Amino acid sequence: MILVLFAVTYLVQAVLYEKHSMKYISYRCHFDRDEVTEGDSFLLIEEIENRGFLPLPWIRSEYAVSEYLDFAGTHSTVTGGTRFVSSLFFLRGRSRIQRQWHVTALLRGEYTIEKILLVSSDLLGTARSSKSAEDAGGVLVVLPKCYETDIPFFRSLSRTDGAEPVRYSLVNDPAVMAEIRSYTGYEPFRRIDWKTSARMGFLVVRNEEPVRNEKLCVCFTIQKSEFGRRYVNQDASEHTVRVLAQLFHELTAKMLSFRVQSNCTVHGEPFSLEVDGSPAGYLQL
Repeated sequence: MILVLFAVTYLVQAVLYEKHSMKYISYRCHFDRDEVTEGDSFLLIEEIENRGFLPLPWIRSEYAVSEYLDFAGTHSTVTGGTRFVSSLFFLRGRSRIQRQWHVTALLRGEYTIEKILLVSSDLLGTARSSKSAEDAGGVLVVLPKCYETDIPFFRSLSRTDGAEPVRYSLVNDPAVMAEIRSYTGYEPFRRIDWKTSARMGFLVVRNEEPVRNEKLCVCFTIQKSEFGRRYVNQDASEHTVRVLAQLFHELTAKMLSFRVQSNCTVHGEPFSLEVDGSPAGYLQL
């Protein structure tokens, strides 16, 4: 009789767990922010809720992320550039659990949480059921870290760097003098240099350079050739990007407008962008 009762109890609970264990389970996994910088630590949050009365002795979540998201204090395995992370829960009926993982971004890029699978079992661990979670959060954008250097790239950027005279200008630059010559009587009085005239004993006028057209262009490449591999190697490519991040940061800090050009393609076209020198322009780059 004891064996019969045990067998009946086992079958009843196995059927209940197989049909209803995952029916009232909701799960959400997301990052606590949308944008970080290389080397920053942030949180990955798991939220699981049992809206039914049936307790779950154990339920495991399994999901995949990039190998460049380093999890602290958890068991994970990396295979083929993908990190597989698992987490185990015990859920009572009508209960909710939130778990937080500390994560460090090791490399720039856009990252998502993929392939989320929930697996549960009955009281004896024999009847298992599973389902895929739909809410995997949004996209995490990891910005490149600026190249660390004690000496700024543009310690003293003069106004004439990257400048060229315009072909014709109605306005002259009073800060840039081209020459001093004798007054002929046809020049306006505002152009007379009175101090120099007093020292030389006759009237002289200043000829000023026309207003210059400031131009600054940053060109870079992280490709070996047009038809070759995308990167010469990943370390050199990432170093180039970090140097560019520091360069763009200094230029926008000086509120300088500039153009960026590269043989790297975006939507099939060589990359070219005009930047207005604002913080928004830096984030766009």
